[in-house]
Amino acid sequence: MTYDMKEKIFILFIFLFLFSACKKQVDKDRPEFIGYWHAKIADNYCARINISENSSAYYTIIWQDHETTYSGTARANDNKLTIGRTKYFDIVEYPHHIDTAVEKEYVYTHDNKPIKLANWKMVLKGLQPDWLHVCGTWTYYKADY
Repeated sequence: MTYDMKEKIFILFIFLFLFSACKKQVDKDRPEFIGYWHAKIADNYCARINISENSSAYYTIIWQDHETTYSGTARANDNKLTIGRTKYFDIVEYPHHIDTAVEKEYVYTHDNKPIKLANWKMVLKGLQPDWLHVCGTWTYYKADY
């Protein structure tokens, strides 16, 4: 190997290390993301994010009578929530507690029936890349009780 080639490989490894170190699994450093999140988009359209205690995540969108699910490990930093290696959301509003006396939003079941009053809120833009052309900025709610 030439000196140039070794230098390029070294730079590539540094870049890969920095890229992978930017986002931490949510179970380690960002537990506020853990839970069942629901965004009501329209009458029968919704998006759900379910992140377990071990950072395993499922994103489901129900749009135009079609259900699509993506899964993978959830990782987050201050700007992005990633599911798997290639799907991500831009974080518009980081997960935070809400005042349930002021904001009365509910978390829904799989058949769109309200089950609990939400006490957490986050706003995400995405899912990127947008294969379904329905990436909007939606408000997700969760109840942690």
